[in-house]
Amino acid sequence: MITLNRAIHTITFEFFRPSAQTVHLAGTFNDWSCNSIRLNRQNDGWWRITIEDFEPGDYAFQYVVDGNQWFPDFAAHGNEMNAYGGWQSLLSIPEWNVASESLEAAQRPEILRVVTQSDDQLAPIPFQKSPAQDQDTARKVPNRAA
Repeated sequence: MITLNRAIHTITFEFFRPSAQTVHLAGTFNDWSCNSIRLNRQNDGWWRITIEDFEPGDYAFQYVVDGNQWFPDFAAHGNEMNAYGGWQSLLSIPEWNVASESLEAAQRPEILRVVTQSDDQLAPIPFQKSPAQDQDTARKVPNRAA
């Protein structure tokens, strides 16, 4: 998950991996170095780092777990296939000029997307249907049981 705070020019990266021993951030902004930006372990299983005055621009990145497992962030500004056939995340940092915005709006962090992540897979938070919606869906979707 990524949080931008335009008022104080910070970006926070957060990654959920309670079983990890280390988590690093690698991307085009650090020549894909898998050990230069280390996230800090939180007590709740999240790993987090806040970086000040990140240079505006467009970047690709991944999280590196325990030095050899690479994971995209599906809560980033986008994702694309990388040269190795896996996913990499996209990050777009705007110019930090907030003169045209109200101070109140600039001080609110911009939460872009939120996902949950288990040790085995990355999955979006499930949509909660009401019981009425479940009944409508049951009537519209044919039974495929053999």
